[in-house]
Amino acid sequence: MKKPLINVVCVYNDSKLYRQMLDSLQGLSDINIIGLDNTTNTYHSAAEALNFSLQNIGDDELIVFVHQDIIFDKNDFNLMAETCLKEWAMVGAAGAVFGENGRHTRIVSCIQEGKDKKYDSLSHGDVCEVMTVDECVFAAHKKVLNNLRFDENTCDNWHFYAVDLSLQAQQQKIKVLVQGLNFIHNSRGHKNREYKKAEYKIVKKWKSLYPLIAYTTGWTYTNVIKYWLLRIFRDLKGRYYE
Repeated sequence: MKKPLINVVCVYNDSKLYRQMLDSLQGLSDINIIGLDNTTNTYHSAAEALNFSLQNIGDDELIVFVHQDIIFDKNDFNLMAETCLKEWAMVGAAGAVFGENGRHTRIVSCIQEGKDKKYDSLSHGDVCEVMTVDECVFAAHKKVLNNLRFDENTCDNWHFYAVDLSLQAQQQKIKVLVQGLNFIHNSRGHKNREYKKAEYKIVKKWKSLYPLIAYTTGWTYTNVIKYWLLRIFRDLKGRYYE
């Protein structure tokens, strides 16, 4: 069987980080880079940019969505692509499930985050089903993505678009998976006011289907009263901001 073209889609606003990410792909064949330059704020949200990127991708191709600050391992890049061919699924390098107490999030990954943090909750190469994947890098076959769409109304900034897509996938009986991949993520992100706004929009959208939602940066109730009580508690404890 002919190897499908793999489209690597990245919205970037830092040319140096973007070039470092591209350098980590050097030597790989059958890849097509779709770089979306946002240094002048062309796109208002990740959802807008990523929907635009999908317009001219063929149904027999794969898509890898990646942040500008990811460094790929070439062998594991191919491993993720192979999993996308085997599974009717979204496949990420990091994701979240609820812990045994049913509340606090357990991050599933073996990704290196920054210089001093290495996740070890998933062995290299292993695959685990999760509730949501992290936005830093995730992939799928185009035929899978034809059943989904990045929600530009709910996700109108730069947060939670992969979380929302993960929940859409579950409703379409599409698996949401994380694979143990030795990638490096050179950022831990940050939680700001835009993050809070995006989180609340996710709550409102999915409250009738999920009582709780887990993601790599935390978890929340979707009952609006419980959500606001939890948010007030976190604000008082200073746990929203890093």
